[in-house]
Amino acid sequence: MKPPYFQERSLPHRVNKYMNEHKHIDLEDMTDYLINNYREFRGKNKKAFMRSVEKAFEWHLYCRKQNEESSDIEDIIDSDGGGSDVMDITEPEHPVKTKGLNTMLTKMYKSPVVTSPAATPKTERSQDFYVVDVDGDHSVNSVKSSEKSAKKKRKKGKEVEIEDIIKKKKKQLVPEVATVTFTHMAGIEALKDKICDLIANLLWPGVLQPLQKSVLVTGPSGSGKTTFAQALAGTAACPILRITATEFVGGVSGESEERINEIFDQAVSLSPCVLLIEKLDIVAPREGNTKSLEKRISTQLSFCLANLKSKHKDKQVIVIGETSRPENLDWDLRSSFDGEIFMAIPTEAARGHILKLLCEGTLLIDDINELASRTPGFVAGDLKKLLEKAQSLAWKRKRDSLYGKGGGSLMEQVKSFMSQFQQMCETEQINTVTTVNMEDFLEALMHVTPALKREGFPTVPDTTWQDIGGLEQVKRELKEKILEPIRFSKLHEEFGASRPNGILMWGPPGCGKTLLAKAVANEAGINLLPVMGPELLNMYQGESERAVREVFQRARNVAPCVIFFDEFDSLCPVRRKGSDSGSKTTIVNTLLTEMNGFTKRDDVYVIAATNRPDILDPAVTRPGRFDTLLYIDVPDHLGRVSIFQARTKNGTCPCLASDVNLEEVSRLCDNFSGADCDQLVYLASKEAIREVINSSASCTTPAPVNDEQPVYRFVAKRHFSAALRKIKPSITLEEQRRYKRLHSKIEASRVCGELPVFPETASLVAENIEEQTQPIDDAENIEQE
Repeated sequence: MKPPYFQERSLPHRVNKYMNEHKHIDLEDMTDYLINNYREFRGKNKKAFMRSVEKAFEWHLYCRKQNEESSDIEDIIDSDGGGSDVMDITEPEHPVKTKGLNTMLTKMYKSPVVTSPAATPKTERSQDFYVVDVDGDHSVNSVKSSEKSAKKKRKKGKEVEIEDIIKKKKKQLVPEVATVTFTHMAGIEALKDKICDLIANLLWPGVLQPLQKSVLVTGPSGSGKTTFAQALAGTAACPILRITATEFVGGVSGESEERINEIFDQAVSLSPCVLLIEKLDIVAPREGNTKSLEKRISTQLSFCLANLKSKHKDKQVIVIGETSRPENLDWDLRSSFDGEIFMAIPTEAARGHILKLLCEGTLLIDDINELASRTPGFVAGDLKKLLEKAQSLAWKRKRDSLYGKGGGSLMEQVKSFMSQFQQMCETEQINTVTTVNMEDFLEALMHVTPALKREGFPTVPDTTWQDIGGLEQVKRELKEKILEPIRFSKLHEEFGASRPNGILMWGPPGCGKTLLAKAVANEAGINLLPVMGPELLNMYQGESERAVREVFQRARNVAPCVIFFDEFDSLCPVRRKGSDSGSKTTIVNTLLTEMNGFTKRDDVYVIAATNRPDILDPAVTRPGRFDTLLYIDVPDHLGRVSIFQARTKNGTCPCLASDVNLEEVSRLCDNFSGADCDQLVYLASKEAIREVINSSASCTTPAPVNDEQPVYRFVAKRHFSAALRKIKPSITLEEQRRYKRLHSKIEASRVCGELPVFPETASLVAENIEEQTQPIDDAENIEQE
């Protein structure tokens, strides 16, 4: 064995010293010892340094083994006690002159002569060694070493137990006893059949066909995927093995595969058992991003899952894979699982049940249903965080009351707190410390962000009809197309009108199209999945189409759901004639297939918004797709009044002075869009704030704040007048006339079921097609290069 090279020159000496001082050696312990006790090793990366330590350790083992083998031969020769008559075969005292017979004799004594296999069993080592006197003064003597002398070995340094050193500790998972059952979960009634199938395959394998030995559980973080696995093990009264997929990764080639085999073998040996593998998408991503190590792990997991179903089909083992992003999981591994379970987002009733389970034994507000209605889009993990934050706020309020009155020094306040808290504990009033009220929960809601928003899952928005002024006709259309099919679903099924509608809202910018989509989802109590058109565009071939498919699949998982496409004209421009098969064409084709193809989109409603309906592909407005077109025009006088009332909360936020007449302000805002009206209120509030700051700076004492608030704390008429001088309508009169002409011709052409390109806008359409599809064209150029 060639001596290895070490970057740390003192490492072999340090490792040898450690081996001499310790009887039992563990590589990880030895690495920690070297890093902590020697300055030259501090700051080293533990994983990389451990490989160097292991290399030095193996080198010393090899050297000691070689020394022991040479010591065996020397001990056997010395055990005869021979003096000058028997020479040391390793170091002869005189030069050997080999001629003729002596040459043959020399070859004989240089290697030990072993008796024939017939005379000596294979399991016993021959004890006869022949030593020849090459000088010819003595005859050939047969030296038999006794069993006792053969076991004597000269060792350099302290005695080390080689078997204990070479034997590595196998890291096995510690089985957990699950104390959770399905009674501790809520909102999973729809999974009843799948739960029963899993329990039947776990406790009575081979009875049901087809055999189900694995399942992939998906859903957002905190939705209860791990709890589901624990509840399955708890209901079946069997242990559970938990491991994160990153623990499979090893530093040496083949170590990852060996680790996976060990885990599966341990699960089989513990039968009945549930094996939970978490975060699968991290080590087994889809093929486009897979490295060699990740591919090997994915392949080995697939092999073990297939092996479990074939060779160990009679074993009571169920493997549960867990991931929050199944679309990023390697397809071969994903297809290796026998089924998939999606942990749906809890409804309002399910959230109330979850809150009751979480708050069991804790004093809570009487009306839990009210709290459940205020937490749309929250999963079980979010509700748990919400309760913990509310309890923390309740304790903070109680702690502040224990400091005592009158302030005092820090030590006085601490002593006051200690005495009162001790008195509270002695009087058994400690349960009142964590008593929470509605105010605590409302404040906690400001600090807890649902996991769905963090991970891009659909959520229920907080915009209501009251936040949108005017547009009464559009509201009625949205209620008829979306709200009524959801609220009266059985009635629509009876008449065969249960097909989800596609709605295209178009009009000048800043007129409330996005707010309408949020409000209709909020009124229906369903999830909203907002999609910005340019976000789906990707320079790589096929990635944009995959993103469109993932949007619809994600919406199906949380149905009923509304998909809202903003800037829709960037996704579906007019397809050019000819043999163009670029990404802009395939995106339109994929979107049309998802909306009205073989895959059903039950309870998935699609709303799109655009400022340029004339450049959209005509295929998207055909029946079954976007068959409802809603024109969102610039608000009129009454519409602007409604917008001002909604924006100012009927004059309470911001507080309006008595000289402010919203109808008069509306008359001064002719041709203003909804966004312009909102900006006007904002600028007027900034004028009032600036006035308050200037007044406070000029006064030596701050102005008093009492029930009768000073006049300058209101937004007055003068503030609106100053704001009007800074803002102009964002939509010109020419643009408004163009939108009105386009609206009238669209209404006239809808009889034919097509969306024509109008003569007066033909040149503008061609120009906008080039502009709108520029990102896609750039992607095509990159692909061609």
